[in-house]
Amino acid sequence: TESVQTAITNFLDSYNNLRVFFAKQTEMNDNGTAKETAVLAGNSALRAVVNSAMSELSGAVDGLGSGALNKLSDLGITFGNYDGDDETPFT
Repeated sequence: TESVQTAITNFLDSYNNLRVFFAKQTEMNDNGTAKETAVLAGNSALRAVVNSAMSELSGAVDGLGSGALNKLSDLGITFGNYDGDDETPFT
C-alpha cells in the first residue's frame, strides 16, 4: 500500500504543479491585462489541455462495473481551488 500511496501522492503533486503553471501563465493584473510573466495568457491550446485534464480526472472510468471504485472521489480525492498567496496565484 505504501507504493500505491506514494504513486497517488506523486500524481497529485504533478497535477497541482500543472494547475500552478496554468495559473501563472494566465495571471491577470487588476486592470484586466495579462501580467508580463503570463506569456501564454491568450493561448487556447494550454486552456484546452488543462480543461481536458480536469474533466478526465473528475469523471468516472468506464467499464469497471457497478460498485467499483471508478472515480478519484471514491478514493477520497477531491479537487478545489487554491486562494493564492504571495508566490502562487489563485488556481
